[in-house]
Amino acid sequence: MAEHRSQYSLQWLRSMSSRRKVRIVQCPDAMKGLLATCLDRTEVLTARQRHAVRKDALLLHCAWATDELVSSLDDTMRKFLARLAPECPEIGSVVWVNPARHEEGALAWLKAGARGRRSAGSGAGACEWGRCQAGQKLVRHEPGPG
Repeated sequence: MAEHRSQYSLQWLRSMSSRRKVRIVQCPDAMKGLLATCLDRTEVLTARQRHAVRKDALLLHCAWATDELVSSLDDTMRKFLARLAPECPEIGSVVWVNPARHEEGALAWLKAGARGRRSAGSGAGACEWGRCQAGQKLVRHEPGPG
């Protein structure tokens, strides 16, 4: 992962580490293996998309190792994971919020405790890519017959 670090990110990491704002976590190997297996078997993502998910899998690994919450501006990764979630249910356990998307209500969600929402109908509180509110699970719903 070090090859993807910029000078800025290294400075930021040093600064946060010196302030004791960094917590090192380890994702269980079993979860890493599940993601790798899903990526190897899936046909919903192109080879290039699978490579992008592998490169940024650290977001998912950290979420699984902690509270299953991700706050990221990376809507592309979010879209790929939402497409992969039906084939890999463990991905659907992750709650994703893009703090820059006003329509997701990230600030209100954070003030309310930043927990995943559950809706009575779905049981999973899931959202479809592009129609998410902060705190909803990362699952892609396919439209039913019309």
